[in-house]
Amino acid sequence: MSFFEGTGQSAGIGNAISLIDAVYRWCECVKGQQVVDRALKAIGDSLGSEALAISRVRIGAGATTRILAYDAMPANAPMPRLQRSFAVSILSDFLASARPGTVWLRSAVEVEADPALDLFHSRRNMRELAIVPLATEQSHSDFLEIHFANPLTPGQHAVLNSLAMTLSEAWRKRSEGIFVSSVLSKEDKDDKPIYGTDLLGHRNPARLSRAEFRICLLLTRGVTLSSICDELSIARSTLRTHLRNIYAKTATENLPDLLYLLLRKPAESLVAPKRKIA
Repeated sequence: MSFFEGTGQSAGIGNAISLIDAVYRWCECVKGQQVVDRALKAIGDSLGSEALAISRVRIGAGATTRILAYDAMPANAPMPRLQRSFAVSILSDFLASARPGTVWLRSAVEVEADPALDLFHSRRNMRELAIVPLATEQSHSDFLEIHFANPLTPGQHAVLNSLAMTLSEAWRKRSEGIFVSSVLSKEDKDDKPIYGTDLLGHRNPARLSRAEFRICLLLTRGVTLSSICDELSIARSTLRTHLRNIYAKTATENLPDLLYLLLRKPAESLVAPKRKIA
């Protein structure tokens, strides 16, 4: 039962419990103690939504989007399941400036029509999309996207506004690397890992340059950034440039995310063929 269904005292208590459970599961999720799917399902159940997603949109040229989606629609159903983000379509020029914890409704903003969103909502008989900015950092912004079958009532909007602030604040305090680790875990379950071989394997799936490869190899050995500069005789600014290139090639956003990707498999499988680190 969603928070907005039912009448009477017993229904009100049940609705409140559903909402509390959603907040609890979200807080456990951002601490890495519960899988994202369960948290999104709990939020969806409490709000009356069957399709939700956490999306990460890289800001600037060559913007990319990664998504963690929950969709109650069975995988073998003839209707489309939620597989992409629509945050860019709704927020447009406000993508990087939207205040975390606010609620942006598709019906309340003036944006150009997105054919993909129109088709998805049409096929699924949905009529509203709410975007909640969770956090904005230098390189990317994170969003919670919630699709609804019907327009929100004033009461629904008020509850969603209050919930959005709580979810955003919890997300701001999330464990480092939680988003990327969840993406990788989901891709592994779907048998669609980002790379078919180790990132530092001999096939070099991310197409790292020689310098980038050496930096990643040193990171897996626990070498600090300052020591990497000394080891490779490069300036700190040069190292920052290499790291930006590595983030782009590996679809990571920062050093904790990169380290998780490098170390997510047993150490012995990450060791590259012995070579001199020059």
